[in-house]
Amino acid sequence: MSKLQYNRALVPFLVALVLVSLVGVLSAQSNKDEYDLVKSFVLPSIAVPVGDLSLENEVWLKDGEPFTGIAFERFENGKLARVLSLFRGLQQGPMYLWYPDGAPQMSATYRQGRLNGRFLGWYRNGGVIYDMAINQSGYAGDYMGREGDAESEDILELEGDANEPPEGN
Repeated sequence: MSKLQYNRALVPFLVALVLVSLVGVLSAQSNKDEYDLVKSFVLPSIAVPVGDLSLENEVWLKDGEPFTGIAFERFENGKLARVLSLFRGLQQGPMYLWYPDGAPQMSATYRQGRLNGRFLGWYRNGGVIYDMAINQSGYAGDYMGREGDAESEDILELEGDANEPPEGN
């Protein structure tokens, strides 16, 4: 199978994967649903190790050509560490990170190589660290506190030592 035939076969698969992932994200009723989606993620058999790719000028290449497909990294224990969705060498679609024990750590959505969409992170126990929306301009808002449960309430956390007086005093 030539590279061109391989890439033509891979594009519909990647589009389907992105659509399935987006449907999963859009239909998720809570942070727990997204957590479960990442926890139960199954790596496609055609995914390639990130080590088979090179990153040049923010473009992922395989054999010198921009790569389209799914790339992954594993921890030494064999569990998934990271999964990237790539289209023409740029991150496009979901990216997932896990802790070494297999618990989900982060879910993010990329568009044309930039964060764009829901950006969600968890503690090892599944508690939410952050749940926000990012668009081409940057931070667009957060999802925290929208579900009404105690775990998702906004908590103001100031930077620095609370006992220090503000600068200039």
